[in-house]
Parts: sequence; C-alpha cells; structure tokens
Amino acid sequence: SRLYTNATLLNDKKSEEIIKAGLDHITFSFDGTDKTSYEAYRKGAGFDKTLENVRRFLDKKKTVRGRKPYVVIQSMEFQEHSDQRISKAEFKKMFDRKMVNRFTFIEPHSFAGVYKADPVKKQARRYSPCAFLWYSMSISWDGTVVPCCIDLFKKYPVGNAGDHELKELWNSKAMINLRSEIYHGRHKEISLCSPCDVLWKTRLLGVPARSLYNFVEMIASFLSSSRK
Repeated sequence: SRLYTNATLLNDKKSEEIIKAGLDHITFSFDGTDKTSYEAYRKGAGFDKTLENVRRFLDKKKTVRGRKPYVVIQSMEFQEHSDQRISKAEFKKMFDRKMVNRFTFIEPHSFAGVYKADPVKKQARRYSPCAFLWYSMSISWDGTVVPCCIDLFKKYPVGNAGDHELKELWNSKAMINLRSEIYHGRHKEISLCSPCDVLWKTRLLGVPARSLYNFVEMIASFLSSSRK
C-alpha cells in the first residue's frame, strides 16, 4: 500500500492511524523547499505548518520503532523561484534524517494537464503506452477510484472503494477498455490522457525513466514488508 499526501491536513491522530494501519510507503509532497515558493503554489497552506505536520509524523514513527512506512519527502523545483530557493542540503536538514528513507527533487510536469508540456519535446519523443494502467490505481479522498494519480479531477472514475473490492475495479470493463485504447495508441480520444506528457517520456522496461527508481523502490518495499 502506498500513499501520496501534501500533509496539509495531517495531525497526530491521523499520523498514529496511518502508522498503526501498516502502510508500506508514504510520500510527502512539498511544492517548493522554501516558504516563498511553497506558498505561491500551494494556495491556502502554510509552509511552516506543513513542515511541522511532517516532523510530528516522523516523531510518531520513531516512537513506534517500526520500519514502516517507508518515507519519501519529495519537493518540486520551480524555475520561477530559483533565486529564492534554499539548497537541497538545507531542506534535508529540516527533517530527522534517520526517519526519512529518501528525498527526491523533481521538475514540474503536465500533472492533470495543468502544467503544459513543451510541444517540441513531445514531438521529439516516440509514443509509448502508459505502464501505470498495468500496475497501479489511485484512490481519491472520497473513495473514488481512478486509473492513475494524474486524474486529479476524477475525469475517469471506475468506481468507489467503499462500494466495490479493488480487485473488481482493477478488472472492470472501464479499466480494460482504457488499457486497450492506450495500448493501441488512441490516447487522443481520451480527455484524461491526451494532454499527459508521460506518454512521451523516455522509458526503461516500459516505465518512464524518471519513475523507474520509484517503481523498483515500491516493489522492494512491498517484498520487504511481506516477509515480516
């Protein structure tokens, strides 16, 4: 099991519940490594409050003395605020390094079609079917299940986790049809997939190169937890 969260609503009670539930992997996403860039993009949220939420989660994990969940802290690197951005080393020092398994720093991409990809770069790459549809699904805050995390606005719901077993939704007609359309290169007919730049990324073993480490890491984390 894997959870991505911006941690804005995280509190002590939720932290304890997440850890006790036996979650395998959790990624805390920051929209920038400093207060200025973070609050420019994460409207309504405060950098200091989110930072404290994550720190308290790490304290809870230390108290439990368990290996799970595997903790990743991820931050976006926006060029617009590069002159105000603190160094990666300084950002890492804000957290208990013993409780964080990995830090990642990524550039913006066409998440949910909001950030437009460079059309020249898209045309220079060869189309490749999205591998996400064959190894993952995402569950929204209200239980709505969608094919991948890029479906932020739930354009392609396949059901609700509260009403159906995930295995049933995984093998549903909606998922099967979507996989078929993507496999045969008919992405332009799907509003969810047509603006996505993941279809044009360099791939290794069918997975976007920048995501391969995360994919292998997820499998390793799962195998490690299954042996306990």
